[in-house]
Amino acid sequence: FSLFCEHTMLAGFVSVLRARASPSAVKLQVLQSLSILVQNAQRDTSLIYLLSGGLLNAFFDDPPDLVNEDMLAYFVTLLKGIALRLDGELALLCLCASSSASRACSTDCDSL
Repeated sequence: FSLFCEHTMLAGFVSVLRARASPSAVKLQVLQSLSILVQNAQRDTSLIYLLSGGLLNAFFDDPPDLVNEDMLAYFVTLLKGIALRLDGELALLCLCASSSASRACSTDCDSL
């Protein structure tokens, strides 16, 4: 997970998921990988990294086309995985008062 964080892969994953030109198979694999990451994150700092910075919020604001059943299944699995791991403190990372607040968030791993 440290390499994932060090190389800011979350931003890359979200970019692939939001890009209209990304092939559906690639989006499906990225969504599956994110679901697995969330389910297997064992440390609180890992979840903090995934939820901070507003990257997942931006993805959830504009999700990929969920007509494909597999895409829908992985999207629901990702949401469920996040929801099951939330507590009062982690839930605060998911809240943004406005779109400018989400842009102001930092995705720097060094702050963890």
